[in-house]
Amino acid sequence: MPSMPLTLAPASSFTPDDLAAVWRQAYDGYYVPLAFDAEQLMRHVTWSGIDLALSVVGHMDNRAFGLSLVARDGDRAWIGGFGVAPAFRRKGLATQLMQGHAERLDAAGIGSTRLEVIDVNPAAEVYRRAGFVETRTLDVWSGELPEAGRTFEALELDDLAEAHPRLHGVEPSWRRGLKRLRLILADQPEARVLGVRRDGRVVAFAIILDLPDRFGLFDAAAQDLEAARDLIAALAAERPAAQIRLVDEREGSPVAEALAEQGFTVGMRQFEMTRLAFAAA
Repeated sequence: MPSMPLTLAPASSFTPDDLAAVWRQAYDGYYVPLAFDAEQLMRHVTWSGIDLALSVVGHMDNRAFGLSLVARDGDRAWIGGFGVAPAFRRKGLATQLMQGHAERLDAAGIGSTRLEVIDVNPAAEVYRRAGFVETRTLDVWSGELPEAGRTFEALELDDLAEAHPRLHGVEPSWRRGLKRLRLILADQPEARVLGVRRDGRVVAFAIILDLPDRFGLFDAAAQDLEAARDLIAALAAERPAAQIRLVDEREGSPVAEALAEQGFTVGMRQFEMTRLAFAAA
């Protein structure tokens, strides 16, 4: 049992270097590499809209043992980083950290909080104890684009604002929400929007990060399977044979079907979980 009470401090009281050190400990041994340095962590904070004043770092015996970072949009929130350092795991501290943070979110007027957890991650039980319930499954697709493609159109932000909710149909994950995508586009000059039109209307779009050594895909949506196929061809025209990865794609979407046709595979499956205010009470 812990020798001293657990305390929570605002993440905003830490320097970027110190907060990144806690982050690296919290994600030590994680399923995917997330060993952020201070610059990478601050980019994540900016792109995800993390509210450091509402985020917390847990302390035990005068040592920072874990963190819980949260982004806020009105009365809704998203956990954008959670973990406990290896020396403090399997002691019940993760549950206390999440429950303590959830209570703070309740007090701050947050009505619902979302997060994603890898399906094999035992942390899902920690979230359940804090009142989170599974709401849907989201897949992480990866694979190689075709070696040749067709032309595409660069889209403006107004095009994206109209097409994003219409083509997604249902609310996407927080990471692929329009507010976060706008933050990325404003902060990263190499991020662009490309699209496919049919009869003058946008029927598919993608947000890409076009760097010499990296071709990233932040979001993609399509009206139907044909439009999704055209979107993949548009991506291939931009970067033939590139390896890409798309996170948080819902099962059975047109984009998922087109990726499967192209030989992409689901390398990881996640549960989206949601907690309503006071649900843990």
